Amino acid sequence: DNSTASSTTTTTTTTNPFEYSEPDISMGKVALDRLRRERAEARNQELQKLKEVQQVDQLIRESPEAAVIPEKVAQRMGKRMLPFVGIPLIGSMASFVGFWYMATYRDMEFQPALVATTSIVLLAVGLVGITYSIMSASWD
Repeated sequence: DNSTASSTTTTTTTTNPFEYSEPDISMGKVALDRLRRERAEARNQELQKLKEVQQVDQLIRESPEAAVIPEKVAQRMGKRMLPFVGIPLIGSMASFVGFWYMATYRDMEFQPALVATTSIVLLAVGLVGITYSIMSASWD
């Protein structure tokens, strides 16, 4: 019988716990360092924004004219607000009074949703009118 037995040899290495070895940087430490760096960068960005706001505040304190809407522009805004805000606002109040008058003296019945919708739509048109009046005024 010619049989060959294969034998495997295992070698184990033992490390001495008292020997100095390079510290193993774990993934947790790397993640913690990255998190600290990101927070520091975010803090620096916030501080930069704060410095910019402080500079603008200082500029406004030194020169009050820097934050003032010119008189001609303010008058132009006011002229536009009269028709674009005043008419819808008065219309909203007038519609409410009109519904009340028709219900009280003419004995007509209206759904509350109709009264509310009419008033709200006219107030919304007034809100759009305010936005248009201010945003469309030329600064030239």
